[in-house]
Amino acid sequence: MQGSTKRAMRGRRQLLRLAAVFVLGLSCWLFSSISVAVLCFIPMQSHAPRVLRRAVPDLGEKRGPKIDSRFPPPEDVLKYRGPNPKVRRNRRASGIATEQLSPPKKGGLIPSRGSRVYIRHTGWTVQDAQMFDSSFLRTQEPEMFEVSEVLAAWRAALLEMREGEKMRVWVPASRPTQLDWGVYSERGQYPWVFDIELVKVEEDPPYWLLGLLVTPIIAGELYIRITGRTPGEALNEIMYGDLGTMG
Repeated sequence: MQGSTKRAMRGRRQLLRLAAVFVLGLSCWLFSSISVAVLCFIPMQSHAPRVLRRAVPDLGEKRGPKIDSRFPPPEDVLKYRGPNPKVRRNRRASGIATEQLSPPKKGGLIPSRGSRVYIRHTGWTVQDAQMFDSSFLRTQEPEMFEVSEVLAAWRAALLEMREGEKMRVWVPASRPTQLDWGVYSERGQYPWVFDIELVKVEEDPPYWLLGLLVTPIIAGELYIRITGRTPGEALNEIMYGDLGTMG
């Protein structure tokens, strides 16, 4: 009887150790998962303004009508100084206006805010119809951007695009802009327009799933180091120790 009591107490201690190691491993996994989630929502320094930095100085300059023949501006820039009436009517509450130039490929992926996208783009200043930036000037290959870091107007368009699709994005002014004749426009003016082609979408791997798979391994190693026994041996003693005594 006394031996059975000791064995039962030892089994309870083993069970408590297993539970403690499991809780410790689960806590490590939760901490790592929460840390990754928090990092995903921390605002990061945007790399997208590098595109507009090439255009901002041009807004204060009155340049001639010289147009780069390699990158002719959209017809609406010359005709309407902005999106055409149909596109303007369908603009978002933020003022961002988009129009599809070519359809997506079949089964193309849609990016999320955490996606990495590969795009080709060309941008013009609407005021003088001049191209101020194009990925084609640097490479024929698409350039990589994080969706979370691009311009708000780009992000709004990209989140609705599929791979292979090409979109024209009109970027509204955040405040009234001064026109050539010295008066200020209303907020609905569009200083910039971009043609964006979404070539490829990449998603980061599910790190939380990797943590879930690794947690039992970590917990098992901790238990072996603490007790000198494997979790399987402890479970066998808990489940069958009393039966062995009875036999």
